[in-house]
Amino acid sequence: MTNPTSFGIAKWTGERQEEFFAWCASFNYDPFKIDVQIEYIFHELSTHPELGMAQLKNAKTIDEAVEIFTEYYLGYDEDELSDSRKAFARDAFERFC
Repeated sequence: MTNPTSFGIAKWTGERQEEFFAWCASFNYDPFKIDVQIEYIFHELSTHPELGMAQLKNAKTIDEAVEIFTEYYLGYDEDELSDSRKAFARDAFERFC
């Protein structure tokens, strides 16, 4: 799922991209900074239940969390869920948590 007009680590497009830039402007945040993008992901998850925060909180494994995030937050279907995404998440968890 590649979109040449997407932006950031969450590949925001359309209205969600506009909302991200408006949110950044309201706090005078640099939208290109990774920590700002991560904070916005948390903001979206916290303010839009349909994006899967409750499901993420109930995930029992990293693989399950990846599946939930991919489906609910990113909006990818199951065919776009790769084993490499899960492996990357497991590696990041082991290194940073």
